[in-house]
Amino acid sequence: MASNSGINEDKQIQWLENGIVENYINYYDYNEFKDFQCIGSGGFSKVYRATLKNSDTVIALKCIKNNNLFIKEIVNEIARNAIGRGK
Repeated sequence: MASNSGINEDKQIQWLENGIVENYINYYDYNEFKDFQCIGSGGFSKVYRATLKNSDTVIALKCIKNNNLFIKEIVNEIARNAIGRGK
């Protein structure tokens, strides 16, 4: 018997994949960045300042430790922001 949490995780993964395909979530490989500097950290993640190699655009990268509960919170935050932008 499948658990509801497994079904919810499948939906969240599908939502993220759709967001990447539909271009409302950008996906980058780590090898596309340079000049990493840790600018903050907490119990569940670290935040780095990095530069995109192909455009010299400086961005913040949030690296999440493998914690399913926290990942669900991030997915929900992204979904709320996307809904607010009409996605």
